[in-house]
Amino acid sequence: MLDGEREFASARQPSASFMTRSVCFRSSSRFGFIRSFLIPIHRKHHIHKPCPIRRAEGDARTFGYINYIAGLTAHLLGATRDHQFTFENNIDLEAFPIPRWHELDGGRYIGTDDLVITRDPDEGWVNAGTYRVMLQGKDAVALYISPGKHGGLHRRKYFDMGQPCPVVMSFGHHPLLFIAGCTDVPVKMSEFAYAGGVLNEPIKLVHGPHTGLPIPAYSEMAIEGELRPGDNLPEGPFGEWPGYYASDTRPEPVVRIKALYHRNNPILCGEPPLRPSANQGFHRSIQRSALIWNALEDAGVPDVKGVWLHPSGYRFFSIIKIKQRYPGHAKQAALIASQCRPGAYLGRYIVVVDDDIDIYNPDDVIWAMSTRSEPENIDVLRRCWSGPLDPAIPRERKGFNSRAIIDATKPYEWRDKFPAVNAVSDDFKAELDKKYAALLTEVTGRAH
Repeated sequence: MLDGEREFASARQPSASFMTRSVCFRSSSRFGFIRSFLIPIHRKHHIHKPCPIRRAEGDARTFGYINYIAGLTAHLLGATRDHQFTFENNIDLEAFPIPRWHELDGGRYIGTDDLVITRDPDEGWVNAGTYRVMLQGKDAVALYISPGKHGGLHRRKYFDMGQPCPVVMSFGHHPLLFIAGCTDVPVKMSEFAYAGGVLNEPIKLVHGPHTGLPIPAYSEMAIEGELRPGDNLPEGPFGEWPGYYASDTRPEPVVRIKALYHRNNPILCGEPPLRPSANQGFHRSIQRSALIWNALEDAGVPDVKGVWLHPSGYRFFSIIKIKQRYPGHAKQAALIASQCRPGAYLGRYIVVVDDDIDIYNPDDVIWAMSTRSEPENIDVLRRCWSGPLDPAIPRERKGFNSRAIIDATKPYEWRDKFPAVNAVSDDFKAELDKKYAALLTEVTGRAH
């Protein structure tokens, strides 16, 4: 960090006022978060696709999709002078009160709301992802990355060349950096640029002297280190977002720490997952629903009216709403949603419904599935992208799973002859309101 080791102050032990904070994005309004997070950015040079972010129209439950934000180039600072620094011979992560988040966790996890920063050794682009990080000693942490994630692909490239993989980890930073780290931003786009685009200001970074990687300038705590081929230690189990300790204990690559930086009295942020019924992961459903909607429209699927990953199922249960325009439209939407980048990992059920269905109301979705789909017409895709966190797959088969494609739309070829819905239409409601307006006003105005 920074301009050189001569800039570094002598280290001291963290004080007793070091705190642990659990960060959960919640709002008094169910969709308040999307209103504060999805800020339209109108300056053309800040937008990858210069169209505004869609807003709610009428129904408060109808939110738009996130447009890919090219954002602002991050700003590189010189040395920061409000941090303490330690190096190889004096590093002691165990001096910090790193928590054991869940009852059956296999250890203490410093990384749940973190950024793991790596660089592609061939192409030079930097990835900042949120992966879990388990304390393994004073100067070592184990890093778990689910298969197929960008940080893991970078690491594998280094290992295939027989080289160590440089890595930076940040713990405690702007909440939007955490959001960006959890988001499937376009491949090779910087998460720092993405977050800067949302904030409408550059993310301030500093240069890591040991790795050459960027470090968030105002991080509460950060480390530089390296992963070495064949250097593994047991990691897990950990209570993950599906609601289980599904990944068990396995050997995972270890980061050997070369430098530790922290603020005076730093605050360690965390976002330990809980079972979905705790309603903690609502922001994830909003993000990924928006990204799948993006992917559908980018692939040319017309008249997509909504996408929703219900928080109880999250990645495992995707609902797509369309206005049918041609034979096979529903199947096309389902297949693309199941295999696009934001939807392909750990999916299970993809349900497509007509535009008269409220996809945010589980009763409406179940009604459509029960009355408009036939089990014999459910398509199953096999050997799809999964991973160790999938609780329904036995340990020896982890890595693959299947997808059920459920077309819960009215059959296209006879949709006009499909039985009418037993409900009062909006037009008939308006007619009754007009017809009985005077009588209703009189009745409601009577004294009791």
